[in-house]
Amino acid sequence: MPKFMEFQRRNNVKNPFNEVPRCYKSLADGENDFLVLEDLSPEGYQLFSRTKGLDFPHCTKVIHMLGRFHALSYALKDQEPDLYQELVKNSVKETYYLASNKAWYNNMLHRFCLIAMDAISKEYPNTIYEEKFKKFSEDNLYDHLVDLVQRSKEPFGAIGHGDAWACNFLYKYHKESGDGSPKLEKTRMIDFQLARFGSPVLDLSFFIYSCTSQELREAHYEELIKIYHNSLSNFLSEMGLSSEKLFPFKAFKEELVKYSRHGLGFALESVPLSLLESNEAPNIELMEGEEEVPLEDILMCYKSLADGENDFLVLEDLSPEGYQLFSRTKGLDFPHCTKVIHMLGRFHALSYALKDQEPDLYQELVKNSVKETYYLASNKAWYNNMLHRFCLIAMDAISKEYPNTIYEEKFKKFSEDNLYDHLVDLVQRSKEPFGAIGHGDAWACNFLYKYHKESGDGSPKLEKTRMIDFQLARFGSPVLDLSFFIYSCTSQELREAHYEELIKIYHNSLSNFLSEMGLSSEKLFPFKAFKEELVKYSRHGLGFALESVPLSLLESNEAPNIELMEGEEEVPLEDILNLHPIKDKAGRLRLCNVVKHAVDNNYL
Repeated sequence: MPKFMEFQRRNNVKNPFNEVPRCYKSLADGENDFLVLEDLSPEGYQLFSRTKGLDFPHCTKVIHMLGRFHALSYALKDQEPDLYQELVKNSVKETYYLASNKAWYNNMLHRFCLIAMDAISKEYPNTIYEEKFKKFSEDNLYDHLVDLVQRSKEPFGAIGHGDAWACNFLYKYHKESGDGSPKLEKTRMIDFQLARFGSPVLDLSFFIYSCTSQELREAHYEELIKIYHNSLSNFLSEMGLSSEKLFPFKAFKEELVKYSRHGLGFALESVPLSLLESNEAPNIELMEGEEEVPLEDILMCYKSLADGENDFLVLEDLSPEGYQLFSRTKGLDFPHCTKVIHMLGRFHALSYALKDQEPDLYQELVKNSVKETYYLASNKAWYNNMLHRFCLIAMDAISKEYPNTIYEEKFKKFSEDNLYDHLVDLVQRSKEPFGAIGHGDAWACNFLYKYHKESGDGSPKLEKTRMIDFQLARFGSPVLDLSFFIYSCTSQELREAHYEELIKIYHNSLSNFLSEMGLSSEKLFPFKAFKEELVKYSRHGLGFALESVPLSLLESNEAPNIELMEGEEEVPLEDILNLHPIKDKAGRLRLCNVVKHAVDNNYL
């Protein structure tokens, strides 16, 4: 663990994995081995009863923690392969499933198999379960388990805990939750004596089969494995890495099929042991001698007033910390995109959590504090002429770059078909059933970035992101923000290479943050519903991109004439903005490729 901690410090990991006791001192000379570890009991950490399966909140905490823990291996393997190989070869050695242990362990394993066979024959007699287990237990089981661990090392091996049963997880609780009962707050993992290198499924299956009830597995198994992979993916993305490269969900599912029987093998031992009464505890005296026996994603608001006349906000100045804009004249690259999309996922997750946990406060916010200011029927006379001008600019670009194509045909219908009314209706329809409080103006100028002075190759390395300017905050589908950002701030090349990955990063971030709060995206905003919302509402992002892309391409001397807005008279927007057809091919392609992407994905 010290190596993992040092790795996180070197890489300035924002929300580091630290769900283990501190190690103050250690010695491993083969004779006087010792560890001096933090005592977690004064902080209130305690065991959950080992005699009954964990409930869903405890399970999600542990599985979320395991995902983050395993993610560290993949990050270290990718970023510092030499150190990783040194750890794997010299510091993490299999101690349990070894051919040399067979004579010592095999008789006990046989006893555990007899206990399991007795239980199955009484509860599921003459069934496929009895038949399958009989074959599993009689087929050189110990050799099979040894081989399973060895085979699981490549290509997705990670440094695992190795002993992921109930006694090796501690829990801390709030004194009281709303109903008077203790509320789970934090989890810690202890005892790495059996740490091993192998598939993460070894730990995951061990935990699930040793620590959960059948009722919980039947209700939540698929959800739990998604929570695990979301946690792993999200922590990798926080470190600038991608689970799609290092441990994709498809590969994870395949590993579950290959290696979950490891968890079954361990459960044969851990479940009977967990059911022992205190007076049946193992006789440790027989073993004497030497015989084998972690939302700071927005800026601080210090003061505000909104009385309709003297409105003001006093906000944190982020420039002294080094935050800056990315150039609005070109699309964001992949690292910047993942930072923003990860942040949007966490931001939207807060709405779902508030809606679920404090519905009255949530409804008060939605009704009284978050009001649509842009797409309103009452704004049509003021906004419609400018929207028409933007449509002409887009039509000019498409006719030059994609003449006589389905893109020209689809956009012509989209732009001529009472577009402003359609965009107003789109926002209204998106409010239920998955509405959230959104940013509303998610284009390049509303995100700030902070960089390390230098990365390994001498170039600045992206460290943190902040979101600003909530003037257009709205209530609606999260896809309104997401599609606005993707269509306004990314290039076609990036979308073609990474679009599916980006939407997974978004939902992973949302899901992971919900799971940190003890909630589930499968209940509040499942991935299937998210994909359906993308189809329904991504044209919102296209509508905004008609405006934001041309504006982002303006030169500094073409900035809007703000002086025309003095006084209290309404000034037509088209008189303020310097609108003209896009002059260069690259700029035209940036705009009309938004239309192309929307058409190609059946959003338009």
